[in-house]
Amino acid sequence: MRTLNSKIVLVSIFFGTYLYAAPTSFSTFDKNGDGYISESEFYDVRSENRTKRAEEGRAMRRAGNAPLFTDIDLDGDGKISKEEHLESQNKRMIQNRENRGKSKEMRGRGSKGKGQGRGNR
Repeated sequence: MRTLNSKIVLVSIFFGTYLYAAPTSFSTFDKNGDGYISESEFYDVRSENRTKRAEEGRAMRRAGNAPLFTDIDLDGDGKISKEEHLESQNKRMIQNRENRGKSKEMRGRGSKGKGQGRGNR
């Protein structure tokens, strides 16, 4: 029984990790280790991540909504600091939560709203 439970836990961890893509860490972007992310580092790592996900057959649903380098470089100095990177990740996390809440709210309305749902055809 213990072996079965261990296998179930390992499979759950594997699939949970596979299905959830964690944000890319600052150190992954900062290839040269200078404490900042340059524009070329930013787009190189993003391209590598997308290629890897495509090779794994993973969905790329929100790729078109990904922020640009200039969206994260808040002070416009041509490089992203750890603070700017963290602030951007936090901002996107909050936006994603809000969007999920709105999506659930819209699904919950069903055919009650005007012009929504199948009952209003």
